[in-house]
Parts: sequence; C-alpha cells; structure tokens
Amino acid sequence: MSQIYFDEYYILVIPSYTSTNVHKHSMQHLFWGKEKLTIDIEGQQYEGNIIFVKENVLHTMPVGAQNGFLLIDPTSYLAEQIREKYLKDKVGCGLELDEGLFEQRQNEKQEIEELFFGLLRLLSLEAGEHKIFDRRIEELHNEIKNDIYLGKRVSQIAVQKNYSESWLTHLFKQETGVSLKTYLLTKQMEYVWKKVKAGVPITTAALDAGYSSSSHFAATCKKLLGISISDTMKKADF
Repeated sequence: MSQIYFDEYYILVIPSYTSTNVHKHSMQHLFWGKEKLTIDIEGQQYEGNIIFVKENVLHTMPVGAQNGFLLIDPTSYLAEQIREKYLKDKVGCGLELDEGLFEQRQNEKQEIEELFFGLLRLLSLEAGEHKIFDRRIEELHNEIKNDIYLGKRVSQIAVQKNYSESWLTHLFKQETGVSLKTYLLTKQMEYVWKKVKAGVPITTAALDAGYSSSSHFAATCKKLLGISISDTMKKADF
C-alpha cells in the first residue's frame, strides 16, 4: 500500500510500486533504502542507501530495496541545504549510511515521521520551518491551506489581492521559504488525492481543484512521479 503525506515544502511517499518511466520534474528528490540503491540520472550511475537527485533531470526510480522518497520544493530551505552540502554542481549524489534507522517499521504515520526527522538529523539537515511575520502573507497562506485559491495562478491571485505579481512572489518565498507557484500546485494535487480517497470520482475532484480535466491531473501526476495515476492511487493511503 502506497502512503503519501503532504507538507508545505515536500511530499513524502512510501511507494507500493517498484519502477517508473524515465521522467523529470521541477522537484528535488531524496530516496532512501535498507540496502544499496542504484539509479541512472542523465546517463550517470549513482549508488548508496541515500540518493539525492537534482530537479529537472531525467531519472527513474532506483533499483534496490527502496523504503521511500521525498519530493522537495527546490526553492525551500531544505533543498538549499541539500544543494550546498551534497549535490553542489552535480545531478545526483549517493551516500552509504550504515544505520539501523532504515530497519524501523514504516506503517504508521507517526513511525514515518520519526524516520523522516531521524533521517534529517543523520544527514545534518534541518526541516526549516519558517515563522511568517507579514500579516498579508500569513492571511494568503491560510487561505491557500483552506483551498480558497484552488486552481488559481499566481498572476490571478496578485490581481485579486491588488499586489504586484513579482512583489507577491518574492515576499511569499521570503516569508515561507517556499515558492508560491509550487505551493499552489502541491495543495491542488493534495486536494484531489484526498477527495478521491474519500470516495469522490477522480474527474469531479480534478475539476473541483481547477484542473481542466482528469487527464490534465493524470498528466501532472505522471510527470511528477513517473507512473500512471491509476498505479499511484491503487491502495494508496493519504
């Protein structure tokens, strides 16, 4: 059973599937496994039980006993740390960590969260939560969390709020640590997945979220995960 958890700057997936098509997307990757993983990134092979993948590069799911992976907003503080400490100017990076952390059960949300934060500590990374000081951004942030702007573009929100698009984009990133565009897209996708899990037909959920059609949503998911939406949704827990 696949398990998918959403945060403001990452999506955590414990997949039930073991392979994907070659794909690329705008998110940074962090894969982990109990044993050595092998992955081809832009024609280069990387190995390790921890593998980082740069955003916008061709890759597949690693071969090996993979436990899970993160999709990370490349503009977030977490992604900045990964670039600085591990990726540098490379498309990928593999590490071997001989730790019992990966032997833990990963069935319950609390167990997965414990593994996630343990993994960050092991890698000397910080989750990077940001306190929002600007009341205008705090208000917008809460409105997006409450699905007020489902399917809206940054330009549309800027017009509605009577703000400059460039100013809004800059201030949102400064205050939250996440790009506004990525945050909107992540919340839009999260809305559909949760509605489908609750029994809403996928077409209805996709249209309600602002996608032009269910195929538009399916194409977005396949681009992000490298696997069809039917395989992603199969026995998924959110």
